[in-house]
Amino acid sequence: MWFDFVYIASVCMRPELLYSTPFFVSAILIFTVAILAFIRRRVRGGEYLAAVCVGGALWAASEGALYLGLDLETNLAIIYTQFAFITPLPPLALIFTLTLFGTERWITPMAAFLFTMAAGVVLLAWTNPLHQLVYTGYYLIEGGPIPMIGVETGPAWWGIIGYHYLLLSILGAVLLQKVITSAGLRRAQAALILVSVVILWLLNAVYVTGNSPVPNMDIGPLAFILMAVSMAWGFFRYNLLEILPIAQEEIFNGLNEPVLVLDDKNRILAINPAAAAVLAIDAARSVGLSIDESLDGHSLLAHLPGENGTSEMRIGVDDQERCFEVRVSALYDRKALQLGRTVVLQDITQRKRTDAVKHESERLQGVLEMAGIVCHDLSQPLMALLGYSDLVALELPRDDALGLKLTKLTEQIQRLNDISQKLMRITRYETRNYLDSKIIDIDKSAETIAADRQRPCTLH
Repeated sequence: MWFDFVYIASVCMRPELLYSTPFFVSAILIFTVAILAFIRRRVRGGEYLAAVCVGGALWAASEGALYLGLDLETNLAIIYTQFAFITPLPPLALIFTLTLFGTERWITPMAAFLFTMAAGVVLLAWTNPLHQLVYTGYYLIEGGPIPMIGVETGPAWWGIIGYHYLLLSILGAVLLQKVITSAGLRRAQAALILVSVVILWLLNAVYVTGNSPVPNMDIGPLAFILMAVSMAWGFFRYNLLEILPIAQEEIFNGLNEPVLVLDDKNRILAINPAAAAVLAIDAARSVGLSIDESLDGHSLLAHLPGENGTSEMRIGVDDQERCFEVRVSALYDRKALQLGRTVVLQDITQRKRTDAVKHESERLQGVLEMAGIVCHDLSQPLMALLGYSDLVALELPRDDALGLKLTKLTEQIQRLNDISQKLMRITRYETRNYLDSKIIDIDKSAETIAADRQRPCTLH
């Protein structure tokens, strides 16, 4: 029944509408995709895809207008206008692909060149009446069902086609590389875009080579019908512009820890911004150089362990010496052959400080516990000594010679009491040299205690 409907419609429909309607349908479909992409314009690559689809919709609509039976001058004006829609498409598609897959670093240097070339192509086409390098002549074909415009192409036209096909070749190579090297969702998205590009390219090549089923008709814009279907499938099946593939380069550069990748000859293959900042080197210039050449003043190579291992080193960062743990992991290819090593620097300065404070606290705790035991155990003997010395002093005559000796004995007992009090006032761990070793310096260890926190071991 559907085929009968199509047949009846084709018989009853005016020839102009029969030829132009597929192009208008193509324009509507791809413009719908442009709306979906514009809604997701905040996502990486969304605005470029929207621009590609809008340009494709204008190309398809203008191509359909060529088959409405308009006069020669109007058709010629449409052909010249089409250059403004068609020429930016390959650069925009290439930029969209590079952006989508996270290789934006290539966009900045090439975008200005690509769009300058596009503007030059449009200007060359619009000034064709002056030089006739794009079209050497044009004529109206009236022998078919509808009047159509025919053109005689010049050398510049073939140059423009070659330039566009070169960009499409680069775009196809990028997408094919992503299909081969990626997996899962990322591969599916790359394959989806590659299929759309190939369909458009092949249909346009049919027209360029003169093999169009309808002479002088560019059937390339009809590819937007299939492209719109595949893109819509990508939006709803593969979450195109919603779940984006994360580029390895973005992950590497976004790491907070300094990371270097070395080959088997200790040459730097990659270095992330964090490592470049810590080591104070130019990341771009250091790639390809050995560590010794790049890290002038740093002894990183001497601190690198074997294939897999860890070590520690100190590096001056912002006029401060910081301690880093150096972790090395070997890199192997699919045949288990070592390609190089990854070096990860982890700042452990704070951890070292915390460990030092903890160790100091543990040592101090041991000293305090020992001081408490000593003070407690000395307290009763000292009390007994003072008590007996007082009793002896009471029994001795005032002019007895033992009184002076007893006074000296009492002074030494009081000195022991003072030492006991210092032990209870220890708040830090300080040592002093004693013969060939070190012993606790009681005076320095107890000199900073506040008066209200003193805990003297008093004698009663």
